[in-house]
Amino acid sequence: MKRVFLTVTTICLLAAILLAGPTTAHAQSGASLTAAVDRNRLTTDETLTLTLSLATSDISMPQLTLPALDGFQVVGSSQSMQTSLTNGGISINVIYTYQLQPLQAGEFTIPTLSLDWNGQPLSTDPIQISVIQGSVAGQPPAVAQAPVSGAQPGSAGQPGSSQRVGSQDLFIETSLDKQSLYVGEPLKFSLRLYNSALSFAQPTYDAPKFVGFWHPQEPGVQQFQATSAEGIPYDVTELTTWLFPTNPGQATIDPATVTVEGSFFSRGAHLQSEPVSVEVKPLPAGAPADFSGAVGQFQISAAPDSTATRLGEPVTLKIELTGSGNWGTLGDPQWPEDKNWRVYQKANHSQSSISSGQMTGSRTFEQLWTPLAQGKVALPAIQYTYFDPAAAQYQTITSPAQTITVDPGDPRLAALPQNTASGNALAA
Repeated sequence: MKRVFLTVTTICLLAAILLAGPTTAHAQSGASLTAAVDRNRLTTDETLTLTLSLATSDISMPQLTLPALDGFQVVGSSQSMQTSLTNGGISINVIYTYQLQPLQAGEFTIPTLSLDWNGQPLSTDPIQISVIQGSVAGQPPAVAQAPVSGAQPGSAGQPGSSQRVGSQDLFIETSLDKQSLYVGEPLKFSLRLYNSALSFAQPTYDAPKFVGFWHPQEPGVQQFQATSAEGIPYDVTELTTWLFPTNPGQATIDPATVTVEGSFFSRGAHLQSEPVSVEVKPLPAGAPADFSGAVGQFQISAAPDSTATRLGEPVTLKIELTGSGNWGTLGDPQWPEDKNWRVYQKANHSQSSISSGQMTGSRTFEQLWTPLAQGKVALPAIQYTYFDPAAAQYQTITSPAQTITVDPGDPRLAALPQNTASGNALAA
């Protein structure tokens, strides 16, 4: 059996031809929805990955809304689609991935999730999850605690926000760039190891659990040199972790530890930082109806790949969100519905990086807009709402509307069943 993989655009055009032809009655096949987790037992310090797989012959990429789950909250999500053409039939597999954080210890059930997909009822099997209590900050082991005066803290944090533990020759310094912030607002946690001893061993870093925070990336590492006010030179290793608080209230970052093995020239050390607390404020009440959790500063743009087409033949609209904020947990725009268009979600791509002390990134959506009317037809504007922590208010941005010239085409393509890219709600 030969399997050929095609681009989604090509498949959409082939599918339209197949559906418009005499084999329409045989083009649809049964769909299925399955659920799986990466583990059935975890601690309150860990996260659980829930994966939903929707297998269908429909060429759209539906947006699914996960219902509230007892004992868990969603702290991250993503989706992808695999499309193939096998023996003249289209096979679609849409993968939805959710990162779930336990809210407490106990026995929980991810219930049967039901979806009415194109008139066909689909459902998953329930999944049992055991959550045990994770680490609780207790009494730290005895370590040398002699703050060193005069060591240059550089940009490790705001004045007064850092804590130092160790000896004059070897110590660690932890800091936060904020003492108060909103849910979803980025927080930078920095740990610096200052070493003036003749130690060539590679230090071992045990990061905090960061309970109550989503942290999408491994710590960034930077090495440089610094000199104290007393003229003591230090080799400095800085580890930076970006955190996004998920719950309002007083959040505590538990201790981090750094272990340096001893050598012929120096003694080893086991250094443990103190717990650090930060105030997490809830987002203000009165959020607009289309707010989906984005926190930061964002811009939006939208552009079609062509401003002219024919009836029933799609144009690709590329929508791009850029800016700084919680890229791993922000939601999609609220897609408009328009009787003059049939919309298919084609693909989306995300990327983020650290730039000038901020987590910047972009998310690109590609959609196929198939015209159902002729003449000068407007593509509707795309709207997006986010919370700006600097301004402490909700902001709404809108891309400009686009006008597409639609010439006469094959009316059979425009008469295909409507199936938009708007959201589909899963029911528990």
